[in-house]
Amino acid sequence: GRWPSGRGLAEVLVPRGFGYGTEALELLRLPMEGALARYLTAAARPRWQAQVSRELTTDELTEGEKALLAEERVHLWLPLVSRGRLHGMLVMGARQGEELLDAEDLDILATLAGQAAVAAENVALIETLRAQLTEVKQARDDLAEARRRLAESREAERLRLARELHDGSMQDLHGVRLRLGAITEEIDDDASRMRLATVQGTLLRVIDELRAICRELRPPALAPFGLAAAIRSHAGRFREAHPELEVQVDLMHDGQTLSQGVRLALFRVYQEAISNVARHAGASWVLIRFYLDEERILLEISDDGCGFEVPERWILLTRRGHLGLLGAAERAESIGGRLEVESAPGRGTVVRVVAPRHA
Repeated sequence: GRWPSGRGLAEVLVPRGFGYGTEALELLRLPMEGALARYLTAAARPRWQAQVSRELTTDELTEGEKALLAEERVHLWLPLVSRGRLHGMLVMGARQGEELLDAEDLDILATLAGQAAVAAENVALIETLRAQLTEVKQARDDLAEARRRLAESREAERLRLARELHDGSMQDLHGVRLRLGAITEEIDDDASRMRLATVQGTLLRVIDELRAICRELRPPALAPFGLAAAIRSHAGRFREAHPELEVQVDLMHDGQTLSQGVRLALFRVYQEAISNVARHAGASWVLIRFYLDEERILLEISDDGCGFEVPERWILLTRRGHLGLLGAAERAESIGGRLEVESAPGRGTVVRVVAPRHA
């Protein structure tokens, strides 16, 4: 029989035809912290049935323990003890021919019991580790699913905001601009006409900025053209908006083999990285690279800007109010990849995503 390690109750199997096979079994459940278990743990060596019965008082025993100690076919108890813990138990009947075991036999049995105890302990550890690994894998899968769902909800929210801006605020501003144009035509005073023209120009600039924001919020047309085409198109507009920056691209066509989710995650990481270059880097050039082979995907955005000190953990960036890179890291992890950032003050920055090809 055995006591499963770490459980409150133990199961001891006692064959009815003791010593002659296991055609019929009687199952008794014994408490792990019961008197019998404590006694065998302290003994840590073979004990005769008569000795156990003599040294344990009946007041300490449960009914199950009493039943085992009253079993005539039980002659010897072999506790499997390792490092002071009971991992199992062997219950032996009489030797064939009723020949008694001698001291040498008991020493051999004690050695075997010790080895069996270590083996049982190792099995228990392996089972525990396997269970923990299963829990960790499940937690990792749950986290990946949560990140995917979060990314999907973010995209839905971005699309909603883009529609509201386009169909609401931008249309209202267009209407105001047209009304100002009509009013301007009715005014003869040149100074007033100039002021209204200035307001119209400001409105037009705001409308253009909102249109650019909507373009950033909306998911790009990745399906028909692929990730490389979407990045190249965006980089072209970025180059026009930032003529002080030399924008270089080195992009491999993905042949439309990547899923929409992977493409979108990579594009959003690119957007965040290129936006950081414009806002913070003070760079003179930026290089965008995209490469893939049979096994992996590589997206890299590098610049020669001011750089920064990369924290050991992304959460430290959020405490400084920088949420963009944390979001990029989450997007990379949502496709089974990782975000790598290489930077130092005065040495530029490299933002890199490495992900499996078939995420």
